[in-house]
Amino acid sequence: MKRLLPVLLAVLMLLSCSNPLMDGQNSHVNIFIYPYLEFTEEENEVAVSVVEGADVSFISIPSEVMINGEAKPVTAFTGFQNPEDAEKLTALYIPAAVTIKEGALSNSPNLAKIELTDVCEGAVWPDLPAPQAPLGQHFVGWFAGESEINPGDTVDPYNAKIIAVFEKHTLTFHEEVNSTCLVQGHEAYYECTAEFCGKLYLDAAGINETNLESISRPLSDHVYTGNWESDALSHWKRCPVCNNEIEKSKHEPGEWADCGTCWERSCTICGYKETDNHVTHRLVHFEKIEPTCTEDGNIEYWKCSVCGNCYIDAQADKKITENETILAKLNHEWKTEYANNETHHWKECIRCDEQTEYEEHDWWYVFSSDGNKVSVDISCSKCEYTNSEQPPFSGVFDVSLVYGDIEVTRLTANSWKLGISEGAKSEYSSCIWTNYKGEEICSSSDIGFGPIEVTLNSSVDADLLIMCTLTKTDGTTVTWYVQVSA
Repeated sequence: MKRLLPVLLAVLMLLSCSNPLMDGQNSHVNIFIYPYLEFTEEENEVAVSVVEGADVSFISIPSEVMINGEAKPVTAFTGFQNPEDAEKLTALYIPAAVTIKEGALSNSPNLAKIELTDVCEGAVWPDLPAPQAPLGQHFVGWFAGESEINPGDTVDPYNAKIIAVFEKHTLTFHEEVNSTCLVQGHEAYYECTAEFCGKLYLDAAGINETNLESISRPLSDHVYTGNWESDALSHWKRCPVCNNEIEKSKHEPGEWADCGTCWERSCTICGYKETDNHVTHRLVHFEKIEPTCTEDGNIEYWKCSVCGNCYIDAQADKKITENETILAKLNHEWKTEYANNETHHWKECIRCDEQTEYEEHDWWYVFSSDGNKVSVDISCSKCEYTNSEQPPFSGVFDVSLVYGDIEVTRLTANSWKLGISEGAKSEYSSCIWTNYKGEEICSSSDIGFGPIEVTLNSSVDADLLIMCTLTKTDGTTVTWYVQVSA
């Protein structure tokens, strides 16, 4: 029994690849007889395709297939699941009612025969695709004997097969044509003059196909001599091939020159000459332009474009020199007050946006006292800009210098308590606190010998200095300095 299985399978394959007309009677074929076909059903349509890996040179498609125990008509052939498998196909057996989908046979260059099975009365040939022709040939059409078959032709039940007919190209050689500025050229090529072909090739064998777009050459540049043509307004060059005017533009005349009997000037491009007897001036009007800080201006005046003379009136009655038309530039005039920002100050011009004396602030420290508390405001000595409204010093401040009998205690990151040490108070009768300018902040009459509190409320990174002048019991004085730096 095991030896019979391969034989039975071979017989089934042969049955699947042979499909006689069976006297016009429909045959009900089950799917398992067609191992190289796959059937799919969607929206009442049963489509068939060739499974990937099928090694077949001809295909036989049934008119019906059993799906879920029900016989359903096959309606469409969609082609090969793997396009490479289609290259071996030479013959197709297909019922007349099965539609060949677009592209189903596009990868079957060797297909040469199509036979309709299950032909019934009134069956017509479908719109079959043109197979790929062998190299050097073109497809002529599908033929039954000597009769060409067209889509919609009635199928003869006794001759229900057609063969793809090819013929060798009829090639005409076209020589290479160089492009001009008027005519677009092309490379050499061959054209098949058959009525149903018309394809173009690069070789005499008709193998390397091309098209006009690929072999066309762009238009060339215009060809023209260096000679100029001109009229009173413009000049140009002329292309002898297309006769078009090239590089046309207006004259660019030079300066007028006195040639004795008249005035003359020439175009600096083409040399076209213009003459003028200069009976009257050719006046050009110049509007008045006010001078600026950096640029000269001019008065209103008129200038003759021929002789170059300047006049103060439109009648050219009063002649003036070129220098007399000039209004000298004004130069900058600086404001007395400073403009400023947080870091710099400067002076501005009253007429334009120019700036001068742009520099960083020169900070001054102003101490003030309220009881035993001293605050420090900082302002610029030049522009009086103050930053007392800015946030206080950031970071940590250290006492850089402490002299003599002054005690210093840090309260916060930007405030200190300063006072006379307890051991030294008996040596002095009074004290006066001053800033670095020598201006009094407070004295012992205000606070006695108790400490004062210094708070830095400016964001300027600089050293601050406070002085304490102590008077001894014998009337002599001693001055101590406390310097706090950022």
